[in-house]
Amino acid sequence: KGSVEITKVDKDSQKVLEGVVFEIQDEAGKVVTKVTTDKEGKAKISDLSVGNYKLVEAENLPGYKKLTEPVSFEI
Repeated sequence: KGSVEITKVDKDSQKVLEGVVFEIQDEAGKVVTKVTTDKEGKAKISDLSVGNYKLVEAENLPGYKKLTEPVSFEI
């Protein structure tokens, strides 16, 4: 099993963003878990089985655009 940590920042100001919700999806698109960024803009997902996943921005903050494409990663 493995883990991944993400950090969400404003592209222009580099300010960390708290309260952004991400889904972790498996290869079939099934939601494995959801995480929300903390006050440091970070979210950690642990206990992921070996495999391929997609990180999808599910809910963002007012005034910000969501990621347009999922981010693929492998454990």
